[in-house]
Amino acid sequence: MSISDKFLKSHSVLCDSELDDSFIDKSKYQYVVDKMPTVELTKLSKDEFNDGILKLAEFDVSKIGNKSCGTIFHVDKESLKIPAVYDVLCEILLHVDTDERLRAFSDITENYYNKTLSKYDLTKDQFSTQLRLFLPYAKFERLYHSCKKENIDDIQKSALEVEECIQYPVLYREECYAILKHIYKTKEAELISFEAVPAQDLPGNLGKYYKIKLTARNGTETETHRLFAKIVDKDNPDLREFSMVPFGKEQFFFETLLKKCEELGLEELTDVCPKCYFAGNDKLLFEDLSVDGYSSWNFHIPVSYNWLETTVKKLAKLHAMSIIFEEKLSEKTGKIVRLDEEFSEGVAEAAFLDREDIRSFRESYKKCVGEYILPRCLGESEGGRLDTLKEKIYEASDRIYVLVQKSDKIRNVYSHGDMWGAAFDHSQNNFWSGWKLSIDVYMGLRFVDVGIISERRFVIGKFVITVVLPFCQTSYPARRHPAPSVSQRHVQRRSSNSNFLCVPHRLPADKVLFSISRPYVPSLRQYRPYLKTKTCQGSDRSVLQGIN
Repeated sequence: MSISDKFLKSHSVLCDSELDDSFIDKSKYQYVVDKMPTVELTKLSKDEFNDGILKLAEFDVSKIGNKSCGTIFHVDKESLKIPAVYDVLCEILLHVDTDERLRAFSDITENYYNKTLSKYDLTKDQFSTQLRLFLPYAKFERLYHSCKKENIDDIQKSALEVEECIQYPVLYREECYAILKHIYKTKEAELISFEAVPAQDLPGNLGKYYKIKLTARNGTETETHRLFAKIVDKDNPDLREFSMVPFGKEQFFFETLLKKCEELGLEELTDVCPKCYFAGNDKLLFEDLSVDGYSSWNFHIPVSYNWLETTVKKLAKLHAMSIIFEEKLSEKTGKIVRLDEEFSEGVAEAAFLDREDIRSFRESYKKCVGEYILPRCLGESEGGRLDTLKEKIYEASDRIYVLVQKSDKIRNVYSHGDMWGAAFDHSQNNFWSGWKLSIDVYMGLRFVDVGIISERRFVIGKFVITVVLPFCQTSYPARRHPAPSVSQRHVQRRSSNSNFLCVPHRLPADKVLFSISRPYVPSLRQYRPYLKTKTCQGSDRSVLQGIN
């Protein structure tokens, strides 16, 4: 199914006008509230449903992200300027069979974009954002027309979809069908119901987390799927715009890189992270690992050496995957392929940028630690030590912007870029294999140079050992007791029957991080069998054959 040629012709010329709420006829909303017959709603009461409709009519232009939406193009229609995307959605909702529309929504809208808006200054991601923005209003328009026709069956179906938009604005029915298509590898699966509720007590920054439950029928079988969603926080315009670039990097990882890895036969290497069933420009939906007993570590408790070792092994697999991907793609294309050349936007540094327009942010980060946190940890009486630590913090902070840049001498690898306790989910039922990388939306992924690990180890490790650990340990407070003796692994048990470890705070940083990173190279080398090409020569030979 595609949009009619007659309709496309009416959109052959679009104008760039400032968006306002003139496309909303508020009398229609009041009409539905007053005249809609009683129908069976799934979750909301009639009053809640009516309130939701009236709030929908309160279109607030100030809450729309200009960068994420792009330019809103309009079409002249009945002496009004109607947003083109809203107009095409109304065309689809009013004239396409419901089942066909839900199963082919992405194909229909993509066809429209390719024939019209692709000629204008509007990206596909911006087009997708506009689809989400105007879809509830197009669904309401369908409900209004159903009420005018007094077709109770159509009213029931239309009211259900509007109710979903009111109750679950983070996920629409069309997106659920896209998820089911990914799960079942067919368009024939039928959505029975879905829920999207906020996930409680989860660590993370800037974004919103949701638990999703989809119930679907495929053939004669009915099944419930539980998913986990990471969604851009649109309630705060500043945070929304700030997070879109790093979020785009994660979208690239799941939507582009992992898919291409699978096309090259590298499925076994893509299990380092949860399965992603939907990658939009403002949300990502994964399998809910908590259903299978996965959870992130309680970062108020020191981790075990086994935890650290397994973490390093998983990261090594991620790094190996990026190199093997480059080698396989090089073999396929007959030319040397590097991720930063082939997918420059997907791997460009986004978090640590040495730019004048964000220099104030850099300075504020340093001052937060140096001027606020340190004095409260050390106490004002230790002024000499305070100045020394503050100097170390500022030095390490400034060097980070250099260290995160890719190397032009040594092979680079694709890296996580935001490792902290909540970035790993582990299964209590299967400690060694039950681990998944939880890629953080708001830091994204970056290239790192494996050849300067030792330098980073010193700079970052020195900061951890001299600043962080003395104030985070529960068993060996730095200010009250001397440092404990160093064991063979450079760690010491909290007690004879404890599985948790504490790192002595006065231990040299390079020794501490070496003990943690020791499994890295052997873990890389186990993936050698995947490499059969010779696109890397001399000192640029794959790090899987030894880090230079």
